[in-house]
This record gives sequence, C-alpha cells and structure tokens, in this order.
Amino acid sequence: MSADGTQAVGINNAGQIVGSYLDAGIFHGFLLSGGTFTTIDVAAATHGTRAFGINDAGTIVGSFENASGEHGFVRSSSGLTGFFDGPPAPVTPSCAVSTT
Repeated sequence: MSADGTQAVGINNAGQIVGSYLDAGIFHGFLLSGGTFTTIDVAAATHGTRAFGINDAGTIVGSFENASGEHGFVRSSSGLTGFFDGPPAPVTPSCAVSTT
C-alpha cells in the first residue's frame, strides 16, 4: 500500500486506533489493532470511506460518500451494523464493509 496521507482520529482504552488514509485520490478507513492494520471500505462508497471513532466494545463509526451524498455507518466487531443519515429519512443501501 502506498498512502498519500494517513490520519488517526480515534482511540479506545484497548489502544485500537481508527482513522483514514488517502490512496489514489480515494479515502479508506482503517483499524489498527494489536499491530494488525485492517482497511475499512463500505462497498457502496464511490468517493471513499472514513472511520472517525471507536468505543471500548470495538464499535466503529464513520462515513462514506456515494453519488447520493455522504452517509454515516456503524460497524461492530461482527461486521457492518447500520447506515444512517440525518433527517428526513435514513439511508438503507445494500452493501457491506470489506476488510483487507
């Protein structure tokens, strides 16, 4: 991987770190846990994914952007758990988070 820029923005009490990196003009979220780097990409994202925070249970919150705008996501340790938008209505795209 050759990232153009990396930004760590969240850490929990276990020392797990989340953030984003830029690669070929696209943002990707990441989780750094126990020395293992995991990329977090929402499959429906066409303009990138960013991870912003992680709690002590390992639940990650972030955002992704596609043709209809920017949307929030929640990812638990078991996988993607939901998408959300502000009012007036939630977004429910059919997609999954891929990790590499």
